Amino acid sequence: MAEINNFLPLMLDLSGRKIVIFGGGSVGERKAELFCGCADTVVVSLDFSERLQELGASGQVRLSRLDLTEAEDSKLREIISGLSLLSLQQAVPNLTGRSLILPGEAIF
Repeated sequence: MAEINNFLPLMLDLSGRKIVIFGGGSVGERKAELFCGCADTVVVSLDFSERLQELGASGQVRLSRLDLTEAEDSKLREIISGLSLLSLQQAVPNLTGRSLILPGEAIF
């Protein structure tokens, strides 16, 4: 039986786009480093790795310190408005039941 390849190579033009990454740990860090050179990159978390703090201090990414379980829907909508790519790095309790309308151009 042939092995199934689950990878799909994509070429995306992210210039002028907004990337939102939820999670300030090692996975969020890796994705922020990947995207920060080609798009407006925002990382949302309560805590950020040392490298993410460096990227934030240098202006390569924007860091948004936020407790997602306590955040108002309006604040979450503000963060995700205009996004082109959303990356959720962690399970977020109390977030799955919310009815946040994401922009039609969002890629999941």
